Amino acid sequence: MAAVLGTAIGKPDLQWLSFGDGQVKTTMESHGVAPLMAGLLVELNAAIRTGLIREDYDRHPPAMGKVKAEEFAQEFASAFK
Repeated sequence: MAAVLGTAIGKPDLQWLSFGDGQVKTTMESHGVAPLMAGLLVELNAAIRTGLIREDYDRHPPAMGKVKAEEFAQEFASAFK
């Protein structure tokens, strides 16, 4: 998705960067996020990253729309500018 959006906004080398849970939590706290909230956000991200949060989604998949990532990227690029 980073490559698709990057291309749409004229930054084809845009990359997705990953950070460790501890680094993310420490950074959020250093910017004023309460430790409890930072921990919960890190936990949510871990559930997304590991696929835990997708279990119910995978058991009950929704009907997909017709908009493709590349089409959305063009709308995104217009709003980004």
